[in-house]
Amino acid sequence: MRLIWLLLLAILPVLPVEAATIQTGSCTQATVQNIISNTSANGDTVQLTPAGCSASWDALSIPSTKHITLDGNGANVTRSGSTSIVSIAINSSGLTRVTNFKFSTTGSGYAPNMMVKVSGCTYNTGAPSASFRIDHNTFNSDDLGHIFIGCHGRGLVDHNTFTWAGNNEVIHLWGSSAGDDTGWADDVAPGTDAAVYFEDNTFSNTITGGFLGGKMLMVYGARAVYRFNTIDCAEIDVHGNTPRSGRWWELYQNRFQLTTCNNVDKWYQIRGGSGYIFQDSIESGNLGAGNLTFWQDSGKSPSTQDHVGLGKNQLQDPAYVWQSQAPNINEDDSSCGNCINANRDYYRDKAGFNGTSGMGVGPVASRPSTCTAGVAYWATDQGEWWASHSGPDGQLYKCTSTNTWTLSYTPFNYPHPLQSGAGSTPSVNPPTSPTNLRVF
Repeated sequence: MRLIWLLLLAILPVLPVEAATIQTGSCTQATVQNIISNTSANGDTVQLTPAGCSASWDALSIPSTKHITLDGNGANVTRSGSTSIVSIAINSSGLTRVTNFKFSTTGSGYAPNMMVKVSGCTYNTGAPSASFRIDHNTFNSDDLGHIFIGCHGRGLVDHNTFTWAGNNEVIHLWGSSAGDDTGWADDVAPGTDAAVYFEDNTFSNTITGGFLGGKMLMVYGARAVYRFNTIDCAEIDVHGNTPRSGRWWELYQNRFQLTTCNNVDKWYQIRGGSGYIFQDSIESGNLGAGNLTFWQDSGKSPSTQDHVGLGKNQLQDPAYVWQSQAPNINEDDSSCGNCINANRDYYRDKAGFNGTSGMGVGPVASRPSTCTAGVAYWATDQGEWWASHSGPDGQLYKCTSTNTWTLSYTPFNYPHPLQSGAGSTPSVNPPTSPTNLRVF
C-alpha cells in the first residue's frame, strides 16, 4: 500500500501556490511594513484598508526578497520624515508594483529621496532580469521630486498624475551613478522593453508665468521611453551637465500643452545621447527660444563627451526626428566648438526627400532607391505596434551603406504588456469576496 501511495504522489501534478490578497486593516506604516516583511509571499497583493484611509510614512520598504503588489486602495499618504515615502528594492524574479495611492508632501528634498524610490534593477539587452510597475497613483508636491529610479532596468510608470508648481525635477531616472560608466559602455535595444517606460501619464505644472517650469530628467547613461503622455508646462530633459549624460531616448506620441501656465522655454532639452523623437502634438503659442534644443553643456571634460549623436563608447549614433510639431531644432553647442551637426549627429524629416540628406516619411514604395549612409525613412504603411490604431503604425529604415536600406526600428508594443499582464486597475473599494483573502 505504501508503494502505491508513493507512486501516486510521483505522478500527481504539483499545483502552484495561489497568490493571496492581504488586507491590512490599518494604514499605519508599522502595520503595513510588518505585513510586507513578515506575512506576504511573492506574488501576493498587500491592500490597504479601509479604502481611502490616511497616513504619514517615511521609508516604507519593499525589500529585494519580495515581489508583491502594494495596492493603496485610494489611500492618502504623506511623507513624515526626510526620505522616500516608499522605497522599492527590485526582486530579480518577479514584478513589484505600487498602485492606487495619493502621495503628497510639503517637505523639500532631492534625489534619491523622492516620494517613491526604485533601486536595484539591472539591465541587459536579452531576457528581462527584473521589472517594476508604478501606476494609477497621484503625486502632488512642489518642493520634492516625485519618482526616483536608480537603474538601467526594465520598468513601467503609467496612468499616474503628477502635479506641482515651479521649476522642479519631478522625475529622476539615473541609469547608474556618478563615476559609473556602465550605461555608455554597453548596448541599447531600441523598440524592446529594455528601458524604463513612461506612458499614459499626466504631468501638470501649475506655475504662473516664467520659463522652464519643470522637468522629467534622465542622466548617467539612462535609457527611457516617454510615449502617450500629456505634458503641461514642463519639458523632457536628457541631462548633461553631470559626469555622464542620459544615453538612449524614444519620445513619441506625447501631447505638450500650455493650460496651467503661459509659457515654457522649450519642450525638449536634449543634452546628450541618441534616440528618436516623433509624432508629438505641441500646442501653439510657446514664446520660448525654440521648442527642441540639442545642447552640449559647458564644463564637460572632454568637451565633446556624450554629446547628441554619440552612443556606445562614444561612437557615432545619430538621432532622428520626424513628424514633430516642434517648428525648429536649435543647436546650442558653442561650448564644444559646434560639435552638434545636422546630417551627422541628427537627421530631421524634410519635404522632397531624395535620399541624400535628412529623412523621409511616406509609404515604403515612395522610398528612394538610392541613399547616402545615415539618412532614414519612416515607412507609414508597415509595422504593427499600436493596438488601438487600425492599420499599419510605421517603422524606420536606415541607410546603413550607400544605396542599402535596412529595417532599424519598430516601436515596442503599445500599450506596454505590463498594463495587462500585471492585472487591471485595482478597485477603490475592497472586493466583497476575494479569493484566498487574509485580513490582518
